[in-house]
Amino acid sequence: MASGKRSKSADPAPLPVEREKLRAAARMFAVLADENRLAILVLLRPGPQTVSAVVDRLPLGQAAVSKHLSALHRASFLARERRGNHVRYWIAEPMIFDLFESVCAKLQRDATKMAETMK
Repeated sequence: MASGKRSKSADPAPLPVEREKLRAAARMFAVLADENRLAILVLLRPGPQTVSAVVDRLPLGQAAVSKHLSALHRASFLARERRGNHVRYWIAEPMIFDLFESVCAKLQRDATKMAETMK
C-alpha cells in the first residue's frame, strides 16, 4: 500500500486509551489553548481573586475576563463563590501547574538546544 491508505478489511489496532478519554482530554486542552486563560490561572495561583482584581491585571475588559473565567470554571480548573456583588475565583485543580511547568521546561530545553545549534 504505497498510498498510505489502510485496507478497508484491516481493523485498526486498539488504542491504549478509550476514545472518550481522548475527546475529554482534547476538550480540556482546548480550554487551555488561550494565553489569556493561562494568564488568569497564573494570577490566581497565589490565592482567590475577585473578577475586578483579575480585570485590573489584564489588558482585557470585564466581559472578556468573565468569559474566560467561566470557561475555566466549566472545565473544573477554577472554583468560585459569590459574596454580595463580587465573585471570587480560585484554583480548584492545582495539577494544572504541574502541566504548565512541564510545558515551560520543554520550551526552555528547546530554546537551549536551538541556542547551542546557532553557536
